[in-house]
Amino acid sequence: MHGTELRDALIKTGLVYGKQQLFHRLPEGSSEAIFSLANGLKPGTFDPATWNLFETPMLTLFFGLPGQYGALDAWDAMLPTANRLSELLGMAVLDGQQMPLTRERISEIREDLRQFDRASSGLA
Repeated sequence: MHGTELRDALIKTGLVYGKQQLFHRLPEGSSEAIFSLANGLKPGTFDPATWNLFETPMLTLFFGLPGQYGALDAWDAMLPTANRLSELLGMAVLDGQQMPLTRERISEIREDLRQFDRASSGLA
């Protein structure tokens, strides 16, 4: 995808350019990202001064655990953004093993994150 096409899609999905030259989902009134988006190619960053020259074949959405937000909450914020970017850019959404993100895989990920949240809160 071309840089200007990507920039427009990122604006439409509400992602904000910031720390570490990445894009982030920031809740209103906070500077702490729920999740971030990196270029899928090294070094993973974006340079707004070169949007008209920039191209990349892939993007990476991620969040850190443990984080300020619950794992499942972060996932539930990130997945719709991934799907919307996929629509806007004509790209596939893949999982961490670069396999298509199926409903079954989404259910598995959600269960893993639910267990992580329980363990983090001492309820496991």
